[in-house]
Order: sequence, then structure tokens, then C-alpha cells
Amino acid sequence: MDTRPHASRQPTRTLDLGSSEESWSTIRYLTNEERDQIDLQARLILTKCADRVKEMEALETRTKGPSYIDQRNLRNRRLQVLRFVVRQSGACRKSS
Repeated sequence: MDTRPHASRQPTRTLDLGSSEESWSTIRYLTNEERDQIDLQARLILTKCADRVKEMEALETRTKGPSYIDQRNLRNRRLQVLRFVVRQSGACRKSS
């Protein structure tokens, strides 16, 4: 059950996730569906970023050679942490 005040009385609206900060200034509460929409968009963006980092690292490994192995390992660890955060954000959202 949603315990936020007036959450059930909010009119249906379409969120423009690419809009300016001004358009968000009047929004005080989000419905569960709106939160889910924002969570999904955030996960999609983070996943795309992680995939791009992985592609760039693969290209760098092919072009730079073994001298970059330590840096690549560090980046791979950062990528693992990013993936963990994405998974946790989904798990936290589902449990709340």
C-alpha cells in the first residue's frame, strides 16, 4: 500500500525523462509506476555505458598490447562494480 500523501489523487502524467529541471520542480511524489519507469531507464543507461566501456577495453587491448593489462584489470573491476550496482538497484527496488 502506498502511504505517501495524496499519491492516489495524482493525475496520470507522462514523465519526460529528458526534460529540463524546471519541468520536475512541481513534482513532489512519484507513483510506483513512475518510479519503475525511471529505474528501468537508469538501468538501461548504465547497461549501455557498461557495454561501451567493455567494447573500448577490448579495442584498447587489441591495439595497445600487454603493457595495459594492469589498467585493463582495474577497469574490469570497475565494470564489475558497476554491474553489481545495477543489479542491486533492481533488487532494492523489488524489495521495497
